[in-house]
Amino acid sequence: MKSVLLACTVLVSSCFSQEILSDRIKSLRVAGSLSGRFPVVLLAGSPMTISFDIDEPSPADFRLKFYQCDKDWNVMDNSFLNDELRNTTKFPLPNEPAPAGVQHYRFSYHVRVPGFPGIEQSLYSGNYRFELWDKDITVLLARGKFFVAERHSDSDLKVYNRYLPSEVAPQNQVNKIVVRYTPPDNGIANPDRIIANFVRTVAIYKNREVEFPYIIDVDDRNPNTFVEGFGT
Repeated sequence: MKSVLLACTVLVSSCFSQEILSDRIKSLRVAGSLSGRFPVVLLAGSPMTISFDIDEPSPADFRLKFYQCDKDWNVMDNSFLNDELRNTTKFPLPNEPAPAGVQHYRFSYHVRVPGFPGIEQSLYSGNYRFELWDKDITVLLARGKFFVAERHSDSDLKVYNRYLPSEVAPQNQVNKIVVRYTPPDNGIANPDRIIANFVRTVAIYKNREVEFPYIIDVDDRNPNTFVEGFGT
């Protein structure tokens, strides 16, 4: 069965899924290559970039770790998927000095994933978590979340203003969101094609709030969602 991720970046906002855990790290950013810079890596290309800044006299050495997670962002207990030797960077992360006049930080780091030595390829689609550690891997400095997707497909989203007759003002003011998505059909002979009847779930993420997806499932009983055109 397949699920579809729709990144609806209606407004520009900070990425709530990225956490700074040490005052050594002054800022943390994750940007994908697709529209809206949503933190998504495509298996066929389109990597993302993890960036962070430090305010120290000289560049420091750091390590990144990557873990595949389940749909609830719990690290999967599977040594094949989460091999510490394969999922940990082994070389110093590239950095550059801050531009003249900048006072908030002195060095900025930018790591492109996949593509960085040791993290050349994401093997499986799904939810992923990364962790930033010191060079001895003894202190966790920051962490964040991103997605690895099999492919990118166009979708259509529209938002309408509506009123709920069962509520009184102002609680009766709601938004109706209509998402139209057609699974790509690349031919019956293609083993990687998406069959429409196998698409069961759509997860909508607003403003990079990856912690709070709005799930629309074909078989759910949520009175506020419905699916039509199933199979097409």
